[in-house]
Amino acid sequence: MSQGGHGVRVHSQRLVSLVQRAVAAIHYEVEALDHEVRIVRQSELVANEALPPNGGDPREAAWLLAPLVAEQHACEGTDGSLLHHTALSGLRVGAGKAHDIHGPAPEDQEPMNGGPSSVQVLAESTPDQARVTFTATLQPGQRLRLIKLVAYGWSAVRSQPAAADQVAAALTAARQSGWDGLVVGQRAYLDELWARADVELDGDVRVQQAVRFALFHLLQAGARAEGRGDPRQGPDRPRLRRARILGHRAFVLQMLTYTTPQAARCAAVAAFDPAPGM
Repeated sequence: MSQGGHGVRVHSQRLVSLVQRAVAAIHYEVEALDHEVRIVRQSELVANEALPPNGGDPREAAWLLAPLVAEQHACEGTDGSLLHHTALSGLRVGAGKAHDIHGPAPEDQEPMNGGPSSVQVLAESTPDQARVTFTATLQPGQRLRLIKLVAYGWSAVRSQPAAADQVAAALTAARQSGWDGLVVGQRAYLDELWARADVELDGDVRVQQAVRFALFHLLQAGARAEGRGDPRQGPDRPRLRRARILGHRAFVLQMLTYTTPQAARCAAVAAFDPAPGM
């Protein structure tokens, strides 16, 4: 139901690619059901987002409110990007986005992204935000389809232009694949995983689902770590570090060893000999 009280149908899918490093995608579709509706969709990249207070937690430091320092920002057409570095460590991080939009197709409109569309686009950026707003009026039965591709990059050693190029290259590869190509690649990767890693249980289907859910989360946490699957978090005290490493050996590495050996190798190397900044 829209804010105006009219019926709409929303279909949303999203994935974080296990095939293309540092790429994610969202497929979002809105359909008007029983009345003309005006649709406004906003797609953003946001850094240093203000969060609500956490109840006076003494671990919250002032610098955590804005840990990233802006270096460049852009938003033009349907694309946008942000590039920052961390205030303390200097680690450079960047993100870029691109969109494929399909809406109602009046004859007097210029084509957009390969097809005619009546979608209006507004792009704007600030040091901590890149926002694209899409507006369209839908008649009953008409749909607005939006595909958002996102690419990330980070480095402790790359220059500012090189870090921006890293993000742009990943985004270009994602655009070449498109949503359908990303889905096909993801399906093939997961089919191969379940062929060698699935655990089938008789009885309560909820237990079966829980086991597969846990296997999937272990996979996605380590499949593309590539030297960065370091399990240590929080204060780096010797006893806590030892406990985390032992837990990592017992519950993570064994699963990855039998299902995704390359991921196990990367996770083991990162756990005991973390790699320098890439």
